[in-house]
Amino acid sequence: MFLSFHTRGKRNKSTLGLLSMFTTESNLQQLSINTHAHHVAEIFSSIQSNLRHLSIGTCTYEEYHRILRHCPHLRTLIIDDCWVTDVDATKSIGSLPIFYHQLISLTFKDTNRSMIQLQLLLSFTPSLTYLKLINFPYTYNSLIDGYQWEIFIKRKLLLLNKFEFLFHQQLLRTYNSSSDIESLLLPFQTSFWLKEKHWFVLCDYIKSCHRTKFYSIPFCVTSFDYHLDPENISLSTSTIKTNDPIIMDNVHYLSLNLTELKIKGMIKQV
Repeated sequence: MFLSFHTRGKRNKSTLGLLSMFTTESNLQQLSINTHAHHVAEIFSSIQSNLRHLSIGTCTYEEYHRILRHCPHLRTLIIDDCWVTDVDATKSIGSLPIFYHQLISLTFKDTNRSMIQLQLLLSFTPSLTYLKLINFPYTYNSLIDGYQWEIFIKRKLLLLNKFEFLFHQQLLRTYNSSSDIESLLLPFQTSFWLKEKHWFVLCDYIKSCHRTKFYSIPFCVTSFDYHLDPENISLSTSTIKTNDPIIMDNVHYLSLNLTELKIKGMIKQV
């Protein structure tokens, strides 16, 4: 049984009661809730153990554990983000390791976590075979260190065979040449990325807003902002050309900013 639960505004007892009834009295295996976990946190302790797929909004560190602890057969978890505080990170140091081996697929759709915070959350699910990470577009939290991901995956996610991501990164400097961008891609060109895992990466540098986008290939997003500015730089670790249709297999919506390009063309003519 699949249940999609959409709510507007604040929670109330009647909606929570209805949701709790479905989750405890039905053969529910898939549940999608378009709200923060704290709005419905109390139901997770009563969810039937046969729940296998869950999609929800943002949750706290404690709610993340509660979901995984009370859903022992959960295979797929899709969340927007998980708030992790310094206190949460401190508590985990020196405590007995906790593992939720049931989960094999995990997606963060709009995370603003740092590399350290994400690695803390991922360390609880060592059986992951699929991981998808999309971070908040205007963030200075860097996730583009391929060396760090390689070390972590080798140590904590030994079963991972598919890693999809879109990493936005705000930059504090301007890059003027392809060689500058090549240095950012270098950590993703080790034998681990290219030969062992066959995970390839494309980097788009948008000069006008000092931002880079690191995509796994093919793109894991359904919508794509295409920047036509000739000053932008696009490089890939793959031999597949950037205009190859296979790269955009999953893209359903394409956005082109023709006005911006026209304005820049007019400025150059002046």
